[in-house]
Amino acid sequence: MNLTCTPADEIWQAVDAAYEKRRREGGFSLGDGKPSAIITSERYHDLWQAVLARCDELKRQHAPNLGGRQSAALIDWDGRGTSAILGIVQNDGTDLVYHVEGRLTSRRDDISVSHDGPWLDSHDSFWAGQVARREGAVVIGHDHYRIKPDLPERDRGIAGYGGSLHRIRMLATGEVIETRNLWHQGTVPPKWREQMPDDAEFVTAEEAARNPYEAAAERFERASRAYPLAKAESARLLREANDEYEAAEADLRQYESQPGIPLPQDRKQAQA
Repeated sequence: MNLTCTPADEIWQAVDAAYEKRRREGGFSLGDGKPSAIITSERYHDLWQAVLARCDELKRQHAPNLGGRQSAALIDWDGRGTSAILGIVQNDGTDLVYHVEGRLTSRRDDISVSHDGPWLDSHDSFWAGQVARREGAVVIGHDHYRIKPDLPERDRGIAGYGGSLHRIRMLATGEVIETRNLWHQGTVPPKWREQMPDDAEFVTAEEAARNPYEAAAERFERASRAYPLAKAESARLLREANDEYEAAEADLRQYESQPGIPLPQDRKQAQA
């Protein structure tokens, strides 16, 4: 537990006395021992507000996002600083992680705020557990769900999504599962999607009643119509890139043939 106090307070003086006694006995110092954990600067509130302001600034820099979460205040050993771990939630299932610290400067009690990061957090420990246990798991649009046994009607209020009815078709078999206890576990991060690809889709009552072969045939027809368009667009982009390459290459040859235009060292070596 951290206590806000000043050098005039009894607890501060008691810790100082204990520190001095241990120092004379050759024991721990305030810099590497536990007593400092109960001492924080009388400007703790100002330090923490400065850290929170930087956290808000970082979240705005990465907008749009799904919000942020930060740790409780971490007090520096000497009581002159506080810090927090900030996670900014991305829509692809990852977090951008920062370490944000506010410190009182050495000469004056001005507050200096700095941060390290970002680091990418794919929540590997959590998703490794999901890969290892697939009972009732489905992935729809990169979102990971668990289908739990339905609860009695009187308990539906504590079921997933408040007991709302969901119909889910398994892509591999066409089987339609109806559940009133579906739990969303988050978006699968990109690095885990190969191990947990989409394997299901939500369907309406009308879609669920249809022959799964007909539904699959309809999806195939839609994809068949989209494929030539995508292929044609790719061919057009390839032609444009090729034309640009040939034009640039022609310009290079023209410039190389003109005296007085200095060539980069690598072009001189290529000519040689």
